Amino acid sequence: MTARASLLPLWLVLGYLPACQQLLGIPDVTGGGAQDAGADSAALPDASSADTAEGDTAPDATAPDAAPDLASDARPCLGMAMMCGAVCINPANSAMHCGECNHSCGGGTCVMGVCQPATLVDGMHVNDLAVDPSGLYFTTGKRVLACPKNGCGALAPRQVADMPMETSLVTTANGSVLFVSAPGQATIRPTLYICPQAGCPTPVPTVTGAGFSGPSEVASSGDDVYWIDPDGGLRKRACAANGGPCMPFVQIAPRGVTGMSVSPSEVFFRDTMANGFGLAKCPNTGCPPAPALPTKLANTTFAQSFYFDGVVYLTRPGRPELPEGGIETCAAKDCDGKPPRVFVNGRMGPSNVVVDRTGVYWLEITDPTAGAVVYSIRTCPVAGCVGGPRLLAAGTKARSLRVDDNFVYWIDGSPADAGPSPIMRVAK
Repeated sequence: MTARASLLPLWLVLGYLPACQQLLGIPDVTGGGAQDAGADSAALPDASSADTAEGDTAPDATAPDAAPDLASDARPCLGMAMMCGAVCINPANSAMHCGECNHSCGGGTCVMGVCQPATLVDGMHVNDLAVDPSGLYFTTGKRVLACPKNGCGALAPRQVADMPMETSLVTTANGSVLFVSAPGQATIRPTLYICPQAGCPTPVPTVTGAGFSGPSEVASSGDDVYWIDPDGGLRKRACAANGGPCMPFVQIAPRGVTGMSVSPSEVFFRDTMANGFGLAKCPNTGCPPAPALPTKLANTTFAQSFYFDGVVYLTRPGRPELPEGGIETCAAKDCDGKPPRVFVNGRMGPSNVVVDRTGVYWLEITDPTAGAVVYSIRTCPVAGCVGGPRLLAAGTKARSLRVDDNFVYWIDGSPADAGPSPIMRVAK
């Protein structure tokens, strides 16, 4: 008869193991369960306890009965996850940590580590948009409305102004909202108005008179509000914070200027009449009287200028169907006595450039089909565009590009479309 070994089940062996260890005097080296670990920890003196007198020595961590190092039990994040604070997250799809820790998509989704655009305001046709630390301000129909920067959600936008006729350009400055509309009359003569951000008084204060063409461009710096009147040239008024009042206007430059941007002390523009074709500037107190002329900085053709930190950025659109446009820069002091420097080249119709400390942002044509121009939103660091621009959003009908420290905002929809044109944003 052949003998067979009889094997005990593993659970039974493990059940008797603690009793055998006690009979043989072998210490428990398995680490125990959660209950044993908690009991051992409770028996240890607490070095941080209030009962420990000042100057007492904490237990020696190297002593045999010291508390186990619980940090050594920590497990690393698995797979594509990474540690953000005390939590493992997946940077490929985390809307709060998209691509890296603490990179919030601001209401948008995160796809493959890239934030997607979020819709902030929808259901109405928006004419123009302004963004400042207090919120979003936008014109729609005959009204000026406001929402928090993350949108109004289920609440209705707050009304800033209700005008007799259509509203258009809007900007904010020094606690004020400035916008263009027209008085209630048969002949439309656009006027620039100024109101506190909390809402307009009655009657609504004006910055400009009612001109036949009206302000075509509006900018501000501190208390100074600048506008271009195609019939009267470039002008300025100093307006007190939170809705005025405004001082008498100052004539900065004669007719024939476009592409305005301003610094705290100077105004930059495209001069088409007074001193030849190109980039010029004047002090913000006004160009010297004749026969003196604006200071010529460079012979160059551009559509828009934007001043930031001692540099003037210029958009050179080119033909919209060809990648022959670009963005140039010129030192605000004197352009270094040279033609503007190329910042980025070979782009299709770059426009709507805005600049802050985080980068240069602009719109670029991706589909020039008549009546359905589609744009992408691109960016490069202020230091330069080495390696080419980064794509932030594609397939949009973007206009009125604006930025703050964390997001890029825009209106999505052609101004000629009667339907809704939502306000959107994407994380930088």
